[in-house]
Amino acid sequence: MQKLTIKSHDSLPLSCHLWDDVKEPKGVLQITHGMAEYIMRYDRFAKFLNENGYIVFGNDLRAHGQTAGSASRVGKVLEGDLFTDTLNDQILLTKYLEEKYPTLPLFLMGHSYGSFLTQKYIQQCHIPKAVILMGSAHQKNILTAFGKIVAKITCAFKGKDAPAKLIAGMSFGSYEKQFTEGAWITRDEVIAKSYYADEYCNVTFSAGFYNSFFTNLRKLYKKNELAKIPRDLPLFLIAGNSDPVGGNGKMVEKLGNCYKENGLTNVHMTLYKDMRHEILNEIDFEQPQQDILNFLNEFNK
Repeated sequence: MQKLTIKSHDSLPLSCHLWDDVKEPKGVLQITHGMAEYIMRYDRFAKFLNENGYIVFGNDLRAHGQTAGSASRVGKVLEGDLFTDTLNDQILLTKYLEEKYPTLPLFLMGHSYGSFLTQKYIQQCHIPKAVILMGSAHQKNILTAFGKIVAKITCAFKGKDAPAKLIAGMSFGSYEKQFTEGAWITRDEVIAKSYYADEYCNVTFSAGFYNSFFTNLRKLYKKNELAKIPRDLPLFLIAGNSDPVGGNGKMVEKLGNCYKENGLTNVHMTLYKDMRHEILNEIDFEQPQQDILNFLNEFNK
């Protein structure tokens, strides 16, 4: 695994990791991680893919991990529109990989917050051969509308860096209350404890972050935007059926149906019994891990 820094479109240094211990690579997977985490949390999965012929690349997103600069800056925004700037980072990194590995097919996987960035990504960039949306959902609902209002008011009265405690309580707080063992992210007690002890993960994100997120989130499902996605793009929607982000599977199914109703012809979906939000960190992570590999292999022909 190599750690490298790549300057983005506005010269922001992006902290990146490249897992390339592959003798005869047959493809490259770019990962866009979730909110309140960082790319090294995918180390086990990346090594698994290396063992099976795939190079893996990802970066700590803006306002996350080492790209944020320090734990105190996690969840806080810079100038500009954070969601759009992060999306442009991912497209820039895709083009970097395309130039670095011109003979290898490129795949993209987004998890949770990263999956919403990926939902927008496929409306703008058509380089990846196939795409995985993990821990995702169709997120146009009352909560996102209300969250946008709360975030905007908080920014106006307390500043964009103010912690969005009400929004965090309505989302993550309500998710946690659904479970008595483990955590809402996973049933694995060890990983859950590690997550909550990590100063780069257990963070209440800022009002500015949520204002950008919710503003862009509600634009994803406009018909003119959905029409920009290639009709035959292979999409793999995967999630736990006990993942509150996906409405225990219902909002994942809604997303899949949305794509199909708007003309996409190659949409695949798997919901894993009893799994929660981070299926690659679940106690039985081997199955989704293998299913992702099978999907990559199927469309690497």
